[in-house]
Amino acid sequence: MKLLVFEFKKMFFSKKFLVLLAFLVALVVLLFFRNVILEDYVLDEKQSNYSYLVEVSEMNNRTYTRQLEQDLEEGTEEYEEIEMRQEMNLDLLNTADELHNLVGTDEWQQQLNVEISFMEQVRDYRMAEGEYPITEEEIHHTLALNQQLLAQGIPKEIENYSHAPPNFLLQVVNLWVTLGALVVVLLLIGDLMTSEFESRSINLLFTQPFNRAHIIVSKFVSSLVIYLIVLVAVLLTALGVSYLFGTEGNFQYPVIIEVDGVLRALTSVDYVVQAVGLMSLMVVFMISLYLLYSLLFKQTIMTLFALLGTLLLGYILTATFSMDALAWFNPFKYVLPEQAILTQENERWYDAIPVTLIVSVVLLFIASTKIKTSKVD
Repeated sequence: MKLLVFEFKKMFFSKKFLVLLAFLVALVVLLFFRNVILEDYVLDEKQSNYSYLVEVSEMNNRTYTRQLEQDLEEGTEEYEEIEMRQEMNLDLLNTADELHNLVGTDEWQQQLNVEISFMEQVRDYRMAEGEYPITEEEIHHTLALNQQLLAQGIPKEIENYSHAPPNFLLQVVNLWVTLGALVVVLLLIGDLMTSEFESRSINLLFTQPFNRAHIIVSKFVSSLVIYLIVLVAVLLTALGVSYLFGTEGNFQYPVIIEVDGVLRALTSVDYVVQAVGLMSLMVVFMISLYLLYSLLFKQTIMTLFALLGTLLLGYILTATFSMDALAWFNPFKYVLPEQAILTQENERWYDAIPVTLIVSVVLLFIASTKIKTSKVD
């Protein structure tokens, strides 16, 4: 226990930890006020996007008019198809113009309904072989999200620029699980064990009257606690600043996920819990792997390169090859856990939790055994 307390205090009161913690808190606060400051700019961009769609429809209308007047004979099948597309395109033009006028107003329910109509029109227009700069994925996602928002009576927030607590928390969590947490952990534990070998201070630890395996356990537990402190600080800062200076939100705000090709809604609370939980599990795996590599290489640079290389290779193999049948046995599934939640094709977000925990325990056991025979070069 004394060794655990010593390791925790050494990490907690280190200049690196305090500076990193202050930097992350400041970064979250700056991100929030960046959202507030850029709100008008984002709305202008949204209006510009609808203006562009209006221009596209106007250009398509001129093309269809020219084809009908100059290139095609009236009454033919091709003429009727072009005429039908022109009518559908005119509907798109009118709806896009209506959406342009609704941006920035308080008529959020009308805007959601009009956007649903617009996406349905785009879908029908594309089925009629018309070209439009909106993808099928965007159509399906927008329809699913808007229908959920209307059903629950929740206004739509601007993605990645919201200052409502639930949505800003979602933005921070997405940044955290998309490399953010991995970078933070690498900075926190980069020289956790290897510095002991490089400075020869490990010799002092080896002479103390306790089992050497306790060194691994104490460093693992203290690292995990420090990570949790940073995580809680980041999440509380995101909630605190958005509650104090933001707008009212709803934690039932839907996050659209795909399960076996079907779009479903997950509440923002459920998404945050799943994403943070999977990322924290990956951190447990990372710390365990780091401690083993630090005993094998005993140098900070080599250990970090080995750790990053292993994670990168595992991620590439997971992303490149279809591993649906092996999802239960892949501890690298949660290197970037966001995708494991958003797209669940023939597998579920929780499939690899048991194997990741088991592999982490095995790595810790090997490290605890290895340190008993470890020597300083």
